[in-house]
Amino acid sequence: MKRCGIIGKNYIFATITHSFIHSKNPKTMKKSIFLWLIILFTSFAIKAQENEYQAPDYDAIQKMMNEDPNLYPSIEAKFLRADYSSLSEDEATIFYYGKVFRDDYSPYKSLEWTNNIKKILFSEHPKKSLLKKELKNINKAIADYPVLLECYFIKYVICNELYGEESKEAKSSLVQISSLLKAILSTGDGKSMESAFHVVQVHDEHAIMRMSGIGWKQQSLHEDEGQYYDRFELDDEEVTELYFNITPCFKALFAEFAQSDASDSYSNRIEIPLGTKVTLRLKEVEKGKYQAAIIDKQSFSGEVDETTFSVENDSDIVELVFAQIKLDSGKEKVKLCAKSFNNNILSFDSFIQYVGKNDFESTSNVGWYPKALMIEQWYPGIAKIRLENIRITER
Repeated sequence: MKRCGIIGKNYIFATITHSFIHSKNPKTMKKSIFLWLIILFTSFAIKAQENEYQAPDYDAIQKMMNEDPNLYPSIEAKFLRADYSSLSEDEATIFYYGKVFRDDYSPYKSLEWTNNIKKILFSEHPKKSLLKKELKNINKAIADYPVLLECYFIKYVICNELYGEESKEAKSSLVQISSLLKAILSTGDGKSMESAFHVVQVHDEHAIMRMSGIGWKQQSLHEDEGQYYDRFELDDEEVTELYFNITPCFKALFAEFAQSDASDSYSNRIEIPLGTKVTLRLKEVEKGKYQAAIIDKQSFSGEVDETTFSVENDSDIVELVFAQIKLDSGKEKVKLCAKSFNNNILSFDSFIQYVGKNDFESTSNVGWYPKALMIEQWYPGIAKIRLENIRITER
């Protein structure tokens, strides 16, 4: 790994910063890890071998939080103070996994400030004023949403540069990273869906791999008995795959979907999360142009064929499945499968949202033909699809 800028001045945090800023599969990256991180991984790997890891008990955490409304705020305050002497491992677990029961839970939260941080981390002599400005931005992000690992990673890098690794600020960040990692690493070994690491936001699975120098070739979504998993095919000779349980993320996505798309609410725009089957009813609002309402929705996993859809239906109905499907080759693709019962050939505008992103990107489609099974497909890593401006195709 080439050392440059402020990350080249201290080997302790060089790997983590380099891996965060570069692509998700940095082939030239050396696989080096913080000493304390090695200890953490080794400790919990031994626990995993002895089957001592344990999935988070969400029901128990929710019950404790309901019985004592002050429990979570008090633990959060202790965590933000980096009060390691009194913050127990159980409290760290409640702090991390209890976030899913808070009103501000946002598993796909975007971190816009990370784009600006690139400008200074590889500068040979970054101005302290710039570092302090970015530190304020990071502290603001932490105050807004204090359970994201990468916030503390970047904060440690900047505090180390500004104040030194023995400073209170740098040590506090390290304590907070350690507490979050202990909570996550105690839930599994990541070797299978049954022993997957449990995370409450997708940023954290990427953070754990990047900060340890692990690259990945492919990411795919899996569902089993109502649990959702991200499987990563790793760029590693010894460990070839890693699993994360992201069920809370998808439950939040479905809840958001249910609230935003009430039955019989017609709109020019429809958003559908991955792993969903929906039925749309179309209403012509002007000549050749439609709005759509979601009149039925349900989670979906498995194969898609003609039997997935109705044989006959009303002429204003379109049935859709947006899911990750395994191909005959064993690889997986995200597919939008549709069957329109409208008598016309329909066009629409389509946009996809990648995991961990707020923005949607435009994508092409072939349209919908009457009673034909239409299929669009993409590589894995997509969270939602948006359909807009449904209209009769001009000839």
